Amino acid sequence: MSRSNASDVWSIMEKTAPGIATCSICKSIFKYSGGSTSNLKRHINLKHSTQPSVAPKESSQPKNEDASQDHMSKSSRPALLQPTLQSTLSRTKMYEPGSAKKQKLDDLVLDMIVKDLQPFTIVEDEGFKALVAGLDPRYQLPSRRTIARKLLPSKYEQDVLQLKSVLSNADHIAVTTDLWTSRRTESYITVTAHFLRPAPSWDLQTAVLATRLVRTNHTAENIAAVLKDVFQEWEIESKISSVVTDKASTMVSLVKDHLKKHHVRCFAHSLNLIVRDALKHSDGIIPLLTKIKAIVSFFHHSVKGTEKLKSLQASLGIPHKKLVQDVETRWNSTLKMVERYVEEHQAVTGALCALGKAEMSVSDDEIHLLEKTVSVLTPFDLATLEMSVEKYPSLSKMLPTVRQIMEILSKEPPSSLRDHLQAEMRKRFTGLQDNVTLCAATFLDPRFKKLPFTDQTSLGRLEERLIGLMQRSESVDSVIPSTSQDVTKESEEYEPPAKKSLWESFDERVDAITKTTTLALTGPIIELRRYNEMGYLKRLQDPLQWWKDNQNIFPRLSAVARQFLHIPATSVPSEHLFSKAGELISVRRSCLKATNVDKILFLNKKPSL
Repeated sequence: MSRSNASDVWSIMEKTAPGIATCSICKSIFKYSGGSTSNLKRHINLKHSTQPSVAPKESSQPKNEDASQDHMSKSSRPALLQPTLQSTLSRTKMYEPGSAKKQKLDDLVLDMIVKDLQPFTIVEDEGFKALVAGLDPRYQLPSRRTIARKLLPSKYEQDVLQLKSVLSNADHIAVTTDLWTSRRTESYITVTAHFLRPAPSWDLQTAVLATRLVRTNHTAENIAAVLKDVFQEWEIESKISSVVTDKASTMVSLVKDHLKKHHVRCFAHSLNLIVRDALKHSDGIIPLLTKIKAIVSFFHHSVKGTEKLKSLQASLGIPHKKLVQDVETRWNSTLKMVERYVEEHQAVTGALCALGKAEMSVSDDEIHLLEKTVSVLTPFDLATLEMSVEKYPSLSKMLPTVRQIMEILSKEPPSSLRDHLQAEMRKRFTGLQDNVTLCAATFLDPRFKKLPFTDQTSLGRLEERLIGLMQRSESVDSVIPSTSQDVTKESEEYEPPAKKSLWESFDERVDAITKTTTLALTGPIIELRRYNEMGYLKRLQDPLQWWKDNQNIFPRLSAVARQFLHIPATSVPSEHLFSKAGELISVRRSCLKATNVDKILFLNKKPSL
């Protein structure tokens, strides 16, 4: 084959006569000389740079039109219209099944579905298809069956292997778990893992391990069987340091009696129970909250009422804000409802009077009670939000948070609600300083150390416990041999040559003390003392970064700190999945299989590894 025949231009051009070529797309006619096809390439680049490759057709009659306009000089063409012919032709093939480009775009579609919890059927929506076609008509969207049966399982299996590899290197893993009910009234249990990346890293990671459909009765034994399967599947049972759940008796029995693991009762759940019980028993609060709910419900269901409220807000020069309806299971939503009502009280009262609903209005005394309620409950809301973060250690903040709440309550004016809150706090949090795990996490957080402790006896026992843990830690094992060898070398270098010594028995006793006390005990004591003597870390700074920067100074103590600082104080990481799951298992996803719910929620919360 001649060189001219081998040129890529002949996939679009065809020879219609000696020295004459015809464009198979626009039927323009060109002359070419010998093997030179530069003018043909220029035409393709200028006129058909976005067209797919067109196979040559049978000879057609040439048209009598002047093709000189297609011989535009290279310098006069816009730069964006000058791709090479090879790239023009190759782009028509890059989205073939199995190609790297096609696979990359398919992965992006899957990522969009997982991150935004979109239904698989979005790839069949006309608007979405039109958008993708407008962006690049060469890309063929995968079908929903391809996504569900191929792309999702493949991505899930790949990321599971990656996370398993990371978990295999983690020394201590805390898990949170909780049950929830979908909109289809199906029961699920979600399990999340919390761990530190291996030293020298101190990155705190959170991952969703499983979301399983629970078809059996919710007994402690049945739930334990599900969790044990999850632990075995991920090969982490021996590494679990703590299990965080709510305070329901079933969950308590599940952890202590069946899993036989250390149990951390969710701090956020405890605060919720404290506030709920205090509100229930406080004078005049519940009837007033019922009244506010009725007002909010009226405006939510009355178009005329909503318009009147909006009009009055505008005339008062305040931003238009809708009233907030509370959710029965979340006390802080009740606080938000009351806060918003207090803000909008003047406009709401005016709207109710204008609509002939003056009997629904809230009196000045009632507003005063609502304002005091907001003031007293705000610390509990702030504590719940602050303790629910996943980026920083939270168990270490429980003890100081309890102390701060009690201190703030003591400064509030006496009221029935304040008194009940104080009583509930003392009832539920007395004895916190006897909890070794909680106190160790607090003490080993350089923001707090000894400050939150009021019981010096408990603090002394904790320090003794930490010294014992340092003696048994791997870092001690690595330090003792090298130090022991150094001492031996020194004694050999300075040992006098005499066969007997006046100090022989004394030296033997010192040797024994050095080996059993100085190396194994004095080292940990010195580290603990040095840690206490160092300045406190500012409260808004990252304690894990502090340990990363100082782990070489405290090799033993840092190893112990890793056993406690990964444990969360709440089961909120599991509960956060409920709202996501609610979005996922909606009307458009009513047929979504439980196995796909598991895969999507896992990928949605997968950490950057």
